[in-house]
Amino acid sequence: MLRSRTSSGLELYSTSCDDEETRQLSSSNELHCPNCDNLVMYKNGPKTIAHFAHRPHTECVVSDYERETVDHLKGKNILFSWLTSKFPEATVELEVFIQKTDQIADVLLVHNLGEMKGQKWAFEFQHSPLSEVEWKRRHNLYRQAGILDFWIFDANVFLQYSKARNVDQARLFRDPIKAVYSETGFTYFLDLESRNMTIDCKFYVRSIERKVNNRRGTVDNEYTFHDPNDHMEILDHVEFRCDIEEQYAALVIPKIKDQFDLTFMNRIQKIKSDKHRELVEKRRYRLNEIFVYCSKHYSRRHAYVLNTFCYKNKALVVDDILNLEIPDFIDKYRTYMESILQYLGEVELIRESEDFVDKVVADQAPDYLYYIDLNEEQIDSPYYIQIGEIYEREFLVKVPSLTVLLYERYANEVKNVQYVLHKYSSELEKLLSRNPAILDRDLRNIDHRLVRVGPKERSLLELALGYAKCSSTEEIDELMKRIRTDIIEYDPFSNLRD
Repeated sequence: MLRSRTSSGLELYSTSCDDEETRQLSSSNELHCPNCDNLVMYKNGPKTIAHFAHRPHTECVVSDYERETVDHLKGKNILFSWLTSKFPEATVELEVFIQKTDQIADVLLVHNLGEMKGQKWAFEFQHSPLSEVEWKRRHNLYRQAGILDFWIFDANVFLQYSKARNVDQARLFRDPIKAVYSETGFTYFLDLESRNMTIDCKFYVRSIERKVNNRRGTVDNEYTFHDPNDHMEILDHVEFRCDIEEQYAALVIPKIKDQFDLTFMNRIQKIKSDKHRELVEKRRYRLNEIFVYCSKHYSRRHAYVLNTFCYKNKALVVDDILNLEIPDFIDKYRTYMESILQYLGEVELIRESEDFVDKVVADQAPDYLYYIDLNEEQIDSPYYIQIGEIYEREFLVKVPSLTVLLYERYANEVKNVQYVLHKYSSELEKLLSRNPAILDRDLRNIDHRLVRVGPKERSLLELALGYAKCSSTEEIDELMKRIRTDIIEYDPFSNLRD
């Protein structure tokens, strides 16, 4: 490690501390690991970079601590120096233990000013082998802690090229490079000797014809190349591109700007999409918790009604679903829930009534009682638009009684049915005496609205309800005129007699 703390609390960096004084502190057991507080000793010599190491039998208690190589120490120091120079207003620290992730960041940068104030960036220099599974685990821990992680790979270890003859610059990928590129859109490689940074941002695959074992036959092999071929720059010339809204940043150099811009934009869109998807999943999970609670403490019908209300009024409840405790959430929207239940109670009374007007209204109105558990897709579907209206906040505020609204809405239908029953009862009697299947066929030929859908009990009222949607009594008269001619008075043998 490159950082330690004295017994008095003073932080020391091995790359900048006084060698003689630090050796004395080490000999006096005055140096401690800043993460686990165990004793460490100072090491510096011709074959190693100055650093601190845990004393024998005092391993670091941090779970992912491992012994470091000289190259790892050197890589961390290069990144630390570069970032300190790059962001003089930020707090840049070496080897910081992050409790939320239970891991030590090689370098942790915290922005103190501007639009990025408070943002944390973790930089990991990777020299040793790292599996895809382990990288994903550590990457996800950083994400969950709200820290943007940059993984800088040792170019001498991880930046690999194909050794195939006559194939230049074709890339090979070892773990976890493919996973990092796929997840973040970029991969970074640092050469410790030259301090050159190579940035991957766009690849393409090309087939190359090759001879098989020096024989006359050939085979096409696919190789992966980077676009552009030159995507390396001295570390001091590497810049950061930031998206303030999404709190995301990536490394860029001028020579890959065009390819970088497209990848960066796609990455921002993916971040937004992932955030939206995660938020939707959280809300769905929370809604299910609310449903279960409401079912237990109120009733199943209360739970269905509140659930459908939430789907219908997303903009109204979207923040409260996650931010309020469940009892508080239910209390806040209880008035709307009770109003909907009142509507459903009114519908039940109408459906149970023997009153003529209620029977017509019950037949013409949507089946509100059957569809109380509409899902998120159904509630906004045109097919369920009328059923969904009773769950809409504006409707609930404006309409104190659903019964009154339904009477007004279906007044014309009631009038039409009354008109048919009063004026054409004898015609309906004659139609009622006919074979139902043949009658439906003949009525459908005249006007499809006259044929009732679904299993219905045959009655004068049932036949009269087929005329409910007519636009006027004149239209009803015209339909009845055709029914007399084409059905009631129709004589199939008239042509023979003539």
